[in-house]
Parts: sequence; C-alpha cells; structure tokens
Amino acid sequence: MLEHIYCSHRHRHIDTNNILGEANHGFRAKHSTETQLLVTSHDLLKHIDQGKQVDVLIFDFSKAFDTVPHRRHMGKLEHYGVRDNQLR
Repeated sequence: MLEHIYCSHRHRHIDTNNILGEANHGFRAKHSTETQLLVTSHDLLKHIDQGKQVDVLIFDFSKAFDTVPHRRHMGKLEHYGVRDNQLR
C-alpha cells in the first residue's frame, strides 16, 4: 500500500512539473515499451515511405540499473523536488 501511495505521488509530481518529455514512455501512465515501439515504427516507416535516409542506433541497457551511481541518482531526484522522507 505504501508503495502505491509513493508511486502515485511521484507520478503526479512528474506530470505536474513536466519533468519527462512527451517522447519518454518509461514510468508514465498510458505509456509503455509497446507504445514506444509503435511510435518508433511509425516514424521509421514514414521516413522510409518519403524516401529519406534512416539511421538507427540500438543500445542494450539490460544491465544498466546494475551500474547506476546511486548518490548521483539521489542528487537528481532531489533536484526535481523529491525530498525528506520520500528521498530517504
């Protein structure tokens, strides 16, 4: 229950302060890896149909969160207004 309360508050804070851009599909309501894939596929196919060159870079972040510098992450959270008990 506490996790649900915290996540709801965090999501509201992120949305209210426009912290994440429209292109960011992670950790947002009604956005997912599936919606990101659909947007990316649409953009890719649109440019191909228009005869434009399309370059794609793919990064593997499967272990990315194993290497997150936690102190830096905490600093960013604090910068975006997460403080006190939530930050702890």
